[in-house]
Amino acid sequence: MMEKARLAPFRARAARPGQTMTVVASRMLGALGLIATLLIGTPVAAQTNTQSTDPTVPDLRSLVLGVNELPGYTLDPARSTLQDRNDGTVSYDAVFTRDSSTDARSGPAEIRLAVARTASGVESMRALAATREALAAAGWSLRPVPLLGDESVGFEAQGGTAVGAGNVGYGYLFRFGRHLIAAFVAGASGSTSSDQTLGYAVRMSARLDASLATRPVPDPQPAPAGTTLALASPDPSTATSSTAAPATATSSTSATAPTSQQTAAQTAAQQATTQQTNPQSSSAPQTGQQANAQPTTTQQTSTQPPQVQASARQSVRVPTVLSDVRLDKAPDLENGFKLGGFSGLVAVDTSGTSFVTLTDRGPNGEIKVNGQAEAAFPLPKFTPRLVRLKLDGDKLTVAETILLKLPEGFKDPITKTREITGLPPFQGSGEDAYSPDGKQDLGIDPNGVDTESLALDSRDGSFWIGEEYGPSILHVASDGTILMRLVPGGRVIDAPGENVRDILPAEYQRRKVNRGFEGLTISPDGTRVFAMIQSPLLNPDKKSGEDSRNLRILVLDTTDATSPKVAGMYLYQTEVASDVGAKVQDNIKIGDIAAVSRTRILVAERDSEDGGTHKKVYTIDLADATDVTGRNDINGKTVEQSSESELRAAGINYVTKSMSVDLAKLGFRPDKFEGLALVDSTTIAVVNDNDFGVQSIDTHGKVVRTGSPPRLVVIRVPDPLQ
Repeated sequence: MMEKARLAPFRARAARPGQTMTVVASRMLGALGLIATLLIGTPVAAQTNTQSTDPTVPDLRSLVLGVNELPGYTLDPARSTLQDRNDGTVSYDAVFTRDSSTDARSGPAEIRLAVARTASGVESMRALAATREALAAAGWSLRPVPLLGDESVGFEAQGGTAVGAGNVGYGYLFRFGRHLIAAFVAGASGSTSSDQTLGYAVRMSARLDASLATRPVPDPQPAPAGTTLALASPDPSTATSSTAAPATATSSTSATAPTSQQTAAQTAAQQATTQQTNPQSSSAPQTGQQANAQPTTTQQTSTQPPQVQASARQSVRVPTVLSDVRLDKAPDLENGFKLGGFSGLVAVDTSGTSFVTLTDRGPNGEIKVNGQAEAAFPLPKFTPRLVRLKLDGDKLTVAETILLKLPEGFKDPITKTREITGLPPFQGSGEDAYSPDGKQDLGIDPNGVDTESLALDSRDGSFWIGEEYGPSILHVASDGTILMRLVPGGRVIDAPGENVRDILPAEYQRRKVNRGFEGLTISPDGTRVFAMIQSPLLNPDKKSGEDSRNLRILVLDTTDATSPKVAGMYLYQTEVASDVGAKVQDNIKIGDIAAVSRTRILVAERDSEDGGTHKKVYTIDLADATDVTGRNDINGKTVEQSSESELRAAGINYVTKSMSVDLAKLGFRPDKFEGLALVDSTTIAVVNDNDFGVQSIDTHGKVVRTGSPPRLVVIRVPDPLQ
């Protein structure tokens, strides 16, 4: 069997017996702690790196970040090793220390990045298990992390013998086939975070993915995803609740009972990873049939992680605001504008402090050109971007921005670089782009996007993005490179480099008004992307759409992320406008969505008033809803024109819906409530779109600013949102 890219569609594979592998855990010099060095217990050959002369396998050194990518750091050659063995296994371990002239607050004191290729997938599985146990025994605690590869594990350490008094350490280790990748950081708490570790791991995984795409590596003994073979059981007399590793499977198909030292969260996670999804459950249901997509399970290995992490935070009796902060020190852009316009939000982990959001198309406003309402762009070359946010107490900061860009070898016609813009991508999009004074027609950018929603694919760190112009859905690599753009059938977008595919239902073609994918999310196992436009389709005309309460939920099967398919379409019913204080039905919109499982989703529903009282989060379930794919005629009416009774008479069931959080009652009432993230089973986070501080553009082309920054609120609820 060949180990190939991508790191996306992880398939469970039968495990076979293999030789034992020993992983040595060695101390970092100074007080920076213990890191698994991934050394393999076979004789070490001469350090000539014979593998670099073999064109059939990737050079591991090319997967590890270099000093040019770690500004302020220097490679420590005394502690960086390349081990190349006669049996074909190899490891590269690089240690980087911060330059003495660099501000101690600028990052970790030490970064350790390691890559290993073992004899087989089974050996990699053994190596990961041994590393986990060695680190736990040395004082490192397990922490929840997104899934990369076939199996991922995260670590943290707070002072003590592991990283030294006053220091913290974070680690991320994952395996994919025969490969292991590790990233560890250690240093003062104010300059060291888990985000840094995950970022390094994601970047190295992208390189591994690209390498295997061109040069697959044979795997003589593939290992199943999501489980580890049993090693020697830890001595109960020395195990503690803070350092005990999760119980490991005694074989590839059965799990031992968790030890008494395990926490409830660890137990839940271990149980979840010993369940395998029924392969048939990911197939698209037939038209007119119920979704009923909750997978059946058996006691086997799995590629599916827990649906949602259990919370370790203290419980509350009523919904409670944990944090309410504003991005007061947003980075500067050009011409006095600051970073903002956030639409979409995902939680990187369960800490409640690390998030990724997305800007929309850039600063813009409405002007009149020849009596016609048009869009004005003060920064026409602005590139929509991913933004990593860090919440530290009462401070919200931008940790990183990632520009959306075309693959190598392609250039955007507006920017003349790989970076794209937020200008319309085709004529007839419903609006033309002008300079603020209305004198210059800015034309189109065939690569332009109006980004509105975001999902993080934990399988490989890539992103799925919903946008408004097509509307379309983009798949984007962790570094912002556009991998694919999905558009409605019949929609022609000539966007070189974007791998455009017209697989979305043709009904979604934009019709002279903004109807974009305002909500987009991905199931925890990565096999389903859910997308919702902000309002009902204008089908067959503008009035029918604006009066309708029937909003479609599109489901894509992304089991193979390189070849997504439409898996179904279901109906969500918005609230009656007059019942929630809105003036007209078209003022009720979807702000964002967040997946809880393969069928359950959180939906942010809002009015269109700043200070309005309808800002709610609902929990919906598609399990008993009817797939309406292709159902364009309901007794002579469209889905949007049909009433609830007419749809039910036609045998069509809506998704179930129940209110979970009333944000307005907690003081969150911005007009554009456009970001919703599920942090853990009882914690959510929300963010607003501040339109880059643009209130309006006057008749002279002057931008009138609000001065209002984006706002992030983290909320704890009494009962699990699942």
